Order: sequence, then structure tokens, then C-alpha cells
Amino acid sequence: MGTGSVPRHQSGATSPRGGVFARLSFPWVVLLGSLLITAVSVAAIVTRGQARERARFERNAEDLRQQTMLHMATYIALLRGAAGYFASNPECTAEDFRAYVGSLNLRKAYPGIQGIGLTRRIAPGEVAAFERRMRAQGMPNFKVLPDTPRDEYFVLTYLEPRDQRNLAMMGFDMSTAPLRREAMERARDTGEPALSGEIRIVQEIEGPPEEGFLLIAPVYSFGPPPTTVAERRRRLLGFVSAPFRADGQLDAIFATPLGRRLGIQLYDGPVPDESKLLHDDRRAAGAIDDSPRLADTLPIDIAGRRWTMVVTPGRAFGVRPTDTLGVWVMVFGLIVSISTFMLLRSRRQAMARASRLRDLFNDVIEQAPVAISVTRGPQHIFQIANSRFREIAQQPEPIGLPAGDVLPAARERGLVAILDRVYATGTPWTAHAAEYAYDRRGSGTLEPGYFNIVFHPFFGGYDRPVGIIGVASEVTTEVEAQRDAELARREAEKANRAKSDFLAAMSHELRTPLNAITGYVQLMELGIHGPVTSEQLHALDRMRKSAAHLLSLINDVLNFAKLEAGRIEFEINPVSLRGAVDGVVHMVEPQLRSKGLELRVDVPGDITVSVDLEKLHQILLNLLSNAVKFTEQGGITVDVVMLEHDPEHVILRVVDTGIGIPEERLEAVFDPFVQVNRTRISNIEGTGLGLAISRDLARGMDSDITVRSTVGKGSEFSVILPRVLETERVVDRPAVERADRPEASG
Repeated sequence: MGTGSVPRHQSGATSPRGGVFARLSFPWVVLLGSLLITAVSVAAIVTRGQARERARFERNAEDLRQQTMLHMATYIALLRGAAGYFASNPECTAEDFRAYVGSLNLRKAYPGIQGIGLTRRIAPGEVAAFERRMRAQGMPNFKVLPDTPRDEYFVLTYLEPRDQRNLAMMGFDMSTAPLRREAMERARDTGEPALSGEIRIVQEIEGPPEEGFLLIAPVYSFGPPPTTVAERRRRLLGFVSAPFRADGQLDAIFATPLGRRLGIQLYDGPVPDESKLLHDDRRAAGAIDDSPRLADTLPIDIAGRRWTMVVTPGRAFGVRPTDTLGVWVMVFGLIVSISTFMLLRSRRQAMARASRLRDLFNDVIEQAPVAISVTRGPQHIFQIANSRFREIAQQPEPIGLPAGDVLPAARERGLVAILDRVYATGTPWTAHAAEYAYDRRGSGTLEPGYFNIVFHPFFGGYDRPVGIIGVASEVTTEVEAQRDAELARREAEKANRAKSDFLAAMSHELRTPLNAITGYVQLMELGIHGPVTSEQLHALDRMRKSAAHLLSLINDVLNFAKLEAGRIEFEINPVSLRGAVDGVVHMVEPQLRSKGLELRVDVPGDITVSVDLEKLHQILLNLLSNAVKFTEQGGITVDVVMLEHDPEHVILRVVDTGIGIPEERLEAVFDPFVQVNRTRISNIEGTGLGLAISRDLARGMDSDITVRSTVGKGSEFSVILPRVLETERVVDRPAVERADRPEASG
């Protein structure tokens, strides 16, 4: 053995043990490391998945909240339009209101709404007259309910569409129901639409009653918007309202792909309260369970009332269980990698879309025809100001400046104080036709302009406002046109009054000499001034008839002028309808005999009506004379139609077998100075005032005249008369023949 040799135990014993350990430890270390990394990755993925699910769920819930608010905002805008219509047409009739609501196409354009109602403010002393007026508009059973006395009434006058459900509400005093009254008072004092609490739907006439709510908007007398509570109460005309069944309306809101993915519980009030549950569709949406780990409670502020929406995921939302996600990560790493790649790419695409939408939004704001601004913070620092705003404010660079610096006159006129109030209270502020002077034509001269202005707070996810959105639309042209129209209306009314006074005076002056001419002709016919020949008698007869015809024309003009000027007085008494008819029939008998026509009268003798007898005689004489004039063969019938659904009225009909009236000209027969059949019969005489006078006389007695006709078969004129059920006194006297009253009017 030499000194350079190495013992075996130093070389052959230790090396093999180190290599085995190295070979065994590295796989375990890798395995342990891999397991650790896998565990960390799975935990991270699970946590990230849960956060992603939560974010997706919250985004869907917020979208649903915004969708609900936008849907209700549509109905608020609908009511604002109806309020504007009523303010500009305070005396609208049932037919006017029906035409307006019909044009809105409620059932198709606004699903879930039960109708639109018009509530009028009625003083206690006006209730009886108001009920009569409504009955005269085709609602014979109209009655204000309940009938207990009170300081003022808010009566649901019209409710369209007028189906069986809505008819049940007609005449109901809305202020007698506490929840309705609270919403009405809030709308009245704020000038803004108000949403009621949960109410019992009165319209439900079949099946169990359902819960719902009422959207109410105030209507004030025409003029500048009232600015104080006292002025709003004084100028209040009434309200327009829209009733909703809770399930029906909310089903219409949530019946969207987004709504079907979520389970929704909607409560009336700031907190979830099972006693105030408005809507629950968790079962329909297939909610996962009653206490899901994904749930969100969101406030919804609508028309001054707060709803609370509790949202849970439904079956269609697609919540993925996270307890098996780690297994999927370990087994399908490649799939996870691809999914991550797809997720990142989708995120980048979403960011690109968001950027494009942001650019589009900026373009829309900049090119909008109205002035739009956004201020932020208590100092009202401008964040957005479009070109129209900059033009009106005459400030090319308002961004970053406070409102008081951008609009120096704003502080003096109280505009900054208004912005402070909106920011502090979170309550929107509006102004209609507010005057603001600016360089309208770019000539360097300030000219007054008029603007509709809205300052609306935005919250940005906080309970307090973080800024204010301002929108100002110029209505200078509309304001000036309205002023011109009002001036023109006054001038037209003045001219109409002058015309009526002239006709009344002139007709009276013409009638006096004509009566003298008629008298002298009669004296000559009697031979008072000496004998006359047969030829002279014939000439005198023609003179007398011509004078009588001219006197009839003048009387028509005089009567029409008196009606227009409001100088006709009515003496209403109980009258036997058969006696009134008999008092007129003999006046047209000569005309009937000359044309060979038959007259049939079928009027019972036990019917009493409340009318002015002389005015009724004139109406019947006009109708019978017209019937004879336009009938060449056949006959004329005068009869009565009893109304089973309205025992307080009776219809007196005059039916002929004459030439008839074209359907498109039926309403024109009641227009003054119009004879629709003049082109069909050349020898028609008259002024065309008879039917116009007759209908005005009928309406002056709380009656009316309607017509139906078929060309070639005849016409039917119906006089709707108020019936006396318990007669105290009957006036039954023959027609009074007076020289100043025409026998018939054309």
C-alpha cells in the first residue's frame, strides 16, 4: 500500500448514501413545493373566483336597480305630460281626456299601468253642479263618494281606459284614503310627482283584492311655476295619477333577461319588512336557497319614496360551486390557462368598448342642443361643460372653476344658493321659462332668453350628493309664441264680442220696420184703405210672405247673437212632454199637407221633463220644419225612447224618411251658417242657424241634441231631456205664436 491510496470506507461508503438522498429528496421537495404552489394557487383561484362572482352579482344587481328606476322614470315622465295637458286644458271633457289617453297607447307602450286618472279639486258648494256636469258627459251614474261633508274634495273625475275596473273608481274622493292623501299632499307641496305607500287596489272587482301603489303628479293653474308651498296650495287644480298593481307592474319591470337571472324581493320602505313586501319572485327565478352567500340590499328612490330591493342569485345566474374548483385547476391546468387568457382578452376588449362608449358619451354631450354641465363638491367646481353651455355662459374654459366665477351673475340672482341647497338636501330643482340674458346672436349685445332648467344631484354610490348635473334647454321661441298667441286670443275674443253686439243691435233695428211693413200689408189686404183687385191681393200676399221670410232670417240672426252674447234667459219648469209636442205639431200641419206627408206622434202622456217650455217649442219647431223641408215622400215620426240605465233622462226623437246626411257631414249640421244639403237641393231657404240655435238652447237647459243619418233613407235627431220623476207642477199650454219668432229655421 502506498501513501496516496484512499481507504474504501472513506470513498465507497459515504457517496452512495448522499446520491440516494439527493435522488429521493428532490422529487419530494418538488412534490411538496408543487403541492404548496398548487394549494396556494387553488386558494388564490377560489378566492379570486368568489370575488369575481361577487362583482358580477353586484353589477347585475346594480343594473337591475337602474333598470327599475329608469322604468319608473318613464311613468313619471308620462304623468308630467298628462299634468301639462290638464294644466293647459283645465276644462277638458271626458271625450277630450279619452282621446288624449288613447293617443298614448298605454297597454302596449306602458305595460303594468292600470290607467291614467284625472282628479279635480272641488269646493263643497260645487259638488252637486259638478255631478250634473259629469252626468251630462255620458256618465249618468256619476256620484262623489264618500258623501260625508268635508272642507274640499279631490274627486277622481276621469280614469282611462274606461274599462269595468276603472269605472269602479269614478267619483271616488282620493283624499279620503290616508296613504293616497299623504302622497297627494307631498306632491302638492313639493310640485313634484309622488309615489304612495302600499295600497289596496280598488279597481279589482274580480278575485281577491290585490296590493299596489299610486303615482301622483300635481296640476297647477296655467302660468309660471309656483315657487312656494303657499302658492302651490292656492293654485292647485288637482292631480293626475296612475294606479299600478304591485305584481303586475313589477312583473313588467323585472320580466327581462336580467330580472330572470336574479331572485328579487322588493319592500316598501328603507328596510326589509315582510309586512311591506311588494314583490317576491325568488321561486319563479329559481333562487338557490333562502340564505345565499351572494345577496345584496339596494335602496331605490322613486318620486319621493324609498323602496328596498333584496337581490339573490337565481338559477339562471349561474353561480359555480367553488369547492371543486381546485380539483379542476389541478386536473385541467391547460383549460384554466386558456380560460385565464380568454378572461384577460375579454377584459381588454371590455376596456376598449368602455373607452369607445366614453368617447361616444363625450361626443353626445358636446353636440347636445341643450346646455349640459356637471359640477362636483360643495364649491360646485365644473367637471363637464358642453359647447352650448359655454356659449350661453360666455366662458370658453369653465372646467376647474367654481360656478360663481363662471357665471358672475349667478351669485347675485341666487343661483349659487340654489346649487348649495340641491347639494345639501339631495333634492332636484327645476325652473320653467327662467329669464337669462346672453349674447344670443353673437353681436356682442345681451338679449333676454328663456330656459327650462333642471339641477339634479348625483350620488356616485354615496348617501350624500357628490355633485350636480345641470341641464338648460332654451324655450325663448315657445315663450314668445305663447305670448303672441295669448294676445291674438284676446283680440279675437274682443272682435267676437263686438260682432255679437253688432248683430244683436242691427237685427233688432231691422225687425221693427219689417213688422210695420207686415202690418200695413195686412191692412191693405183687409181693404182698410180702399178696395183692392185680385192681382193686387196676390201681390200683397207675396209681399207679406217675403216680409215674413225676411223677418224669420233676421230672428235667426238675432237669436244666435243673443246666445253667443249670453243674453238668453231660461225659465225651467216641469213640463208635460206630450203637451209640449202637441203645442208645436199644428204649426207644421200645413206644410205636411202641402207635401202629402204623414206625421205619427207616439209620446206617452205621463212623462214630465224639466225644461223651458218656449225654448223646447222652438227646438221642436226647428226639427220638424227641417224634417218636412228635406222629406219628399214617406213621413215623419215623433216618439220617445226610455233609458233603462239612466232613468233621470228621456230621449225625444224626430225621425224622417228624407234625403239623409252624409256621415262625414253629421257634426257640420250644428255649425252656424252651414247647410250641408244646399248643394243637393237647390231651393233650400234659411240662414243655416236653426240647428245651431237649437243645440245651444238645449245645452242651456242641461240637455243636448244628437243626430244619426243614412243617405237616401232619412235622419234621426234625438233631444236628450232631464226627466222629472216626482212632478210637483206641470206646465201644459199651447205654443205661443209671436210675430218676432220664426216658424222654422233653416
